[in-house]
Amino acid sequence: MGPRHIVGRTTGTNCTLEVSAIKYLCVAFPCETAYIVLQPFLTRCFMRVFGRVLVGLIAAIALFFLFGFDGFFVAAQAEASAGGRPYCIGTAEPKNAETYLPVTKIEDLSFRHMFNSRGLTEEPGHVGEHHAVMELGEPLGFLNWSYRALAFVPEVINRRYFFREELAYLEPQLPCAPVKHFVKSLKLF
Repeated sequence: MGPRHIVGRTTGTNCTLEVSAIKYLCVAFPCETAYIVLQPFLTRCFMRVFGRVLVGLIAAIALFFLFGFDGFFVAAQAEASAGGRPYCIGTAEPKNAETYLPVTKIEDLSFRHMFNSRGLTEEPGHVGEHHAVMELGEPLGFLNWSYRALAFVPEVINRRYFFREELAYLEPQLPCAPVKHFVKSLKLF
């Protein structure tokens, strides 16, 4: 003696199902049958809620990058990568591959300001462009911001030529001098 039908309803944005019908169905039939009968209803409810959560998540991520809040993450990674050494950061100038712009605010470290589509090469004499370059002091060194690693990495182009006097022009020319805790001196926006 089982139920003839299951009472299910959707009202507005809430997905509700008569609890008594579910309890009765699960007692009267094996779990597989109950799942098969309830599956279309539960799928609609789940997809409605999941869709709203997914749209909200995508919107939050878009706003995070749009307003430049990802710059705080880059700043934290810079501080960690420096390890107490003095440093400064320059970001790529969009129209001139040989020039790096000074970073004066946290927003300058955001994806909107650092993204570039130019390729890099290891050929001597070719000046490439990174998203951002960190110059370390004491001893001198350079780190490149990598979106793939989400960190500053020691993979700066033409790095093997930096410490040769005749090829010193290949090292990134940053418009700043290394100081301790560089990002703490930056404005927010």
